[in-house]
Amino acid sequence: MRLEEEKEGYGKGTEKRIISRHGPRVRASVAMIPCQGCLLVVLSLLFLRLSAPSLHSGDLYENGIPVMEEEEKQRPGFLGGILNISVPKGKEAVLQCRVTNLGHFQVGWIQVDTQTILTIHTKVITHNNRISVSTGESGHLWNLHIRNIGEGDAGCYMCQINTLRMQKQTGCLDVHVPPDIVTEETSSDTTVSEGSDVTLACKAEGHPKPKVIWRREDSAPILVWDSDRLFSSKSPENSS
Repeated sequence: MRLEEEKEGYGKGTEKRIISRHGPRVRASVAMIPCQGCLLVVLSLLFLRLSAPSLHSGDLYENGIPVMEEEEKQRPGFLGGILNISVPKGKEAVLQCRVTNLGHFQVGWIQVDTQTILTIHTKVITHNNRISVSTGESGHLWNLHIRNIGEGDAGCYMCQINTLRMQKQTGCLDVHVPPDIVTEETSSDTTVSEGSDVTLACKAEGHPKPKVIWRREDSAPILVWDSDRLFSSKSPENSS
């Protein structure tokens, strides 16, 4: 059973008394309903508060990722750092970022050198079709995948959580390029007269920078003259 009483108050709106009966007990509550114009203002403000996103008016960004406000009790964070990795050219690189208490916040990946946004949460932003993102460990693990990597992919990558005070950590990728001889800048077979001087050149490239070692086919020492001094180079098999 529900009973309502209304009482007009001068300049104070309407006082509404609600009496509810539940079994043998009677409970009464009093609520003050403001004037009609004030009620519309309050309802409008309440709607804006409820409908507003948690993006702090939508105008806070860091590195192009929208910033969201975190709660003190369940503040997001990282579970360890991002391991630096070395991957051969042409292979796939996977950088791992572990987070905790993510809640409704989002994880983004950014290439540090170019400040390029690669992914935001599960969406790939960059137009590079070699880039993808995957998750695991019930949302705690966020993997950045780079397929068919090249030398241009080397560098550092940042994992971010879009809290009000942006949380971020960085891991770096090193691309190994197998050593190779640059034929155009390397001496070919050369014939000279006995006692004449000859200069042989060998140009190699790769990453890390390759070390060039000279040796004879018969593994005999190579005699090298420097001004009036004679040097003998040992073969790799006999060198200490």
